[in-house]
Order: sequence, then C-alpha cells, then structure tokens
Amino acid sequence: RETCLIEPGKTSLVPLGFKMELHATNLFAMLFARSSLHKKSLIIPNGAGIIDNDYRGEVMMLLHNISNTDVIINWGERIGQLVIMPIIPISVNIGTVGTTKRGSGGFGSTGSY
Repeated sequence: RETCLIEPGKTSLVPLGFKMELHATNLFAMLFARSSLHKKSLIIPNGAGIIDNDYRGEVMMLLHNISNTDVIINWGERIGQLVIMPIIPISVNIGTVGTTKRGSGGFGSTGSY
C-alpha cells in the first residue's frame, strides 16, 4: 500500500496490505523474514511474527533497522514469508524432570561429553 522508511536503530510496523482468515481453530501463522532481508540491514526483532487464528486486522511485519542509514521498503517488495502451522495441544506437569547424559549443559555443550 505504501513505501515505508525505517530510520537507523528504529523499529517499525510495516503494513503488508492484506488481511487473512484461518478457518480452522487449530492453526496459526508465522511470519518470517526472507533470507535476502539482511541485505537491507533489517531484522525481525523477535525472530518471527505470530498471527493468531482469530486476528482479522491487516497483517503487519515488525522490522528493526540495524544499520546507520535510512532503509526504504517499497510497495510490492518481497520482505517476508508466511507459514501456516498447526496448534498442537500439550499438557504441562510442574515438578521434577528426568535425567539425561547431557543434563543441564547449555549452549555449546552437545557432543562435549
């Protein structure tokens, strides 16, 4: 619908010009950045946008400019990818967890035991 300007270090909601409706209540959509978006020094601050199945407004993409210059997004420019995903119900039990060989080893710990 419009050209958007994102100033250096700023985060903006970019309107994508469409609305959608997921008819099944067990679905939601995830909006990811296209791999080429890095060429414009833009990132999605939270990694992906979530679109719930009951949302009916215009789909927008939250983008952050990590460069030192203004970034322009032109109408029709391909900046995102939409993926439809199932909602899988789970149950959560609060309490102790089982043990594994890895244990509580965090970042970089796989393969080091």
